[in-house]
Amino acid sequence: METVLKLQRNKNIAITGRLRGSLKKPLVIFVHGLTGNMDEHIFYNGARYLEKHGISSFRFNLYDWTKGSRKLDISTLCLHASDLDFVVKYFRKRGVKQIFVVGHSYGGPTIMKSKDKDFQGIIFWDPSFLTSTYFPESVLLKSIDSYLCRWAYPVLLSKAFVKEARTTNTLALIQQLNMPIKIICAGKGVLVKTSKKYFSVLKEPKELIVLKNATHCFDEDGQEEKLLEETLQWIKQCLKR
Repeated sequence: METVLKLQRNKNIAITGRLRGSLKKPLVIFVHGLTGNMDEHIFYNGARYLEKHGISSFRFNLYDWTKGSRKLDISTLCLHASDLDFVVKYFRKRGVKQIFVVGHSYGGPTIMKSKDKDFQGIIFWDPSFLTSTYFPESVLLKSIDSYLCRWAYPVLLSKAFVKEARTTNTLALIQQLNMPIKIICAGKGVLVKTSKKYFSVLKEPKELIVLKNATHCFDEDGQEEKLLEETLQWIKQCLKR
């Protein structure tokens, strides 16, 4: 069963998400990537897959089009991480004992940037970023003081967002994590070297899996299934510890 939750962050901002399963069970919190959303197939199907195996989930939008939500063009990574911590606290107050976080792409740095780090384990799905030249295809539009990123479709990001990405040392951040971590990377994507660098500095227990036939969003036939199987396997290992 799935329930829509609207968590009031403050008087102006609310976080909208979908809870699937009971709060008496272990909970996975999904964190989407840049320009992503909570209903991408890996999260939508992931929530249903985990529920079948006795694990609840919450997926939420870091920004969306609804009234009172954050908007991407005025967001920052620090805000994303702060919102994640708020979500975790919400469920802790409701008695959830075991919380895991799953971050895809830019959701990885969001988890790394968490101040509280109040989770039992982490699974990174093809996490970004390491380079200080992040967003190389962006152009500063002085008239609106924002960056235009020329991707498949144009995206506007604030100067603060781009500056933060270019000055954040994610390799240093990931070394501060002291819980079991699994990295699942896409073998046909561009972040394999990034994942291997992250893995090299992680503390035990840790695991790195390369899905050799997958691209960044795990869209290829059979790759989502492997992604979710590997995710479940790590959660079960953590629960046995």
